[in-house]
Amino acid sequence: MALVQEASVILLDEPTNDVDPIRRSRVWKILRQEADQGKTILVVTHNLDEIGSVADNLLIFDCGRLVCNASPRQLTSIDELIRIEVNTADPSLVLTELAATPVLAEDGRLRYVCSSEQAKMLLSRLNMLMGDEPELSFSVQHGTLREAYERIIDVR
Repeated sequence: MALVQEASVILLDEPTNDVDPIRRSRVWKILRQEADQGKTILVVTHNLDEIGSVADNLLIFDCGRLVCNASPRQLTSIDELIRIEVNTADPSLVLTELAATPVLAEDGRLRYVCSSEQAKMLLSRLNMLMGDEPELSFSVQHGTLREAYERIIDVR
């Protein structure tokens, strides 16, 4: 990617469409460097995974109207949903010990989506279960940009 002349504002429309993964990473790296040098970078894209890792701020439009202006971090914490994935050899033991209902159970994995308050209780109980269940492990993630986007657009 080459910039023909110095500009304080750079506008790009879907800059990584049909670009291989290696060059895709290079494009975002160059754009991040330009932004770090004080340039304003405006990118139109539908790829939330990519833009979320490099953008300082995101604008979401619906039917030509601006419906959200926030940082990726602000967007993913809109309703403070937390995802917890539990890996265990015996899902039935965990299911009977936890009051929450999993979203999905497969291959010994249970997935929960809950509020931060519910997550505190669930994680506390999982920590206690770890002593009884040596193969038990779990991970915690906050919401994704896609989930935030879907919530924002569905609200309208």
